[in-house]
Amino acid sequence: MRFEKAVQAVENCTAFRFFKRSTMKKHICLLAMIAAIFSLCGCGFQPPASKYQTNNVTRVTVILPHEDDIYWGDVKRGIEDHIEECEQWNIDIQVQIPQLNYNISQMTQLINRAIAARTDVIVVQGTQDKDFVSSMREAISQGIQVICIDTDVDSDSLPEHLYIGSDNYAAGQMMGDHLAQLMHGRGSVSIMSGAEGYPNLEQRIKGIESVIERYDGMVLSEIVYDHYDALTAVEVYHSLQSGSALACIEGTGAAAIEKVLTSSDQKFSYIVGFDNSSTISEGIVNGIIKQDQYGIGQKLVEQLIYYQMHGNFEASEIYTKFEWVDASNEQEAE
Repeated sequence: MRFEKAVQAVENCTAFRFFKRSTMKKHICLLAMIAAIFSLCGCGFQPPASKYQTNNVTRVTVILPHEDDIYWGDVKRGIEDHIEECEQWNIDIQVQIPQLNYNISQMTQLINRAIAARTDVIVVQGTQDKDFVSSMREAISQGIQVICIDTDVDSDSLPEHLYIGSDNYAAGQMMGDHLAQLMHGRGSVSIMSGAEGYPNLEQRIKGIESVIERYDGMVLSEIVYDHYDALTAVEVYHSLQSGSALACIEGTGAAAIEKVLTSSDQKFSYIVGFDNSSTISEGIVNGIIKQDQYGIGQKLVEQLIYYQMHGNFEASEIYTKFEWVDASNEQEAE
């Protein structure tokens, strides 16, 4: 359409009408017309760019703490399934993983390398480790956008960043509410967490504690850590005192314990977990909080495209869904 308008503009000019009167002058006019068309196209008559194209490439470094077949594997798939959309928007995503699972020192080194490489966006699981946070603050000071996925860092430690993941305090409350129903508001609760220093896990604990405080008959007996390792989770389980309920607040604990649990090993009347279980229908694990890991990766891509379009993110927090899954709705949740 703009090309046609340019041609029409040339045809309407007086010089064009004059040159049409002779054959030789027609040739001259044709050359003039072509030159004028290119001149007009260079002065605002550009064809509209595709909505999937921008001139600047946004380079994104995604640092995942671990690559597994379930949790972080689903996050990665949520990203990779939308790589084509990123490429259409000139977004280049590179996924990096430390050699050792959840190794904060190695993840910090990867952040520092991304800063040195002048990447535009760094995506990482948050932690309150001093050196880790310091590196992320350095990235922000150099104009690099920082996105925390799955685990946030509090805004006092890390201002001006985006968080994508569950509302972990609300998820802890949901687990606490279902525990209270299972226990009829009476008994002791042991919590198995992944490691200290992860704000998402601390928020889940606070959410459970807020529910326990509402019941005179419930008490939190102890908090132990499996360090995101299945063998450690089983060892820690055997070291626990018997109680009414065990709440495994990250994906490793319940998934590891249920594989080796026998009737003689059953120290708790109820076991609940996060994200993974193959024995809900058998009653070994009574229920889980299931997060939307794939949705974290998908939401990340959506926000990167939004940033490419607008130069900012839609909000400082983007929450993904989670739900309680037990024998009554296990099939629906799959």
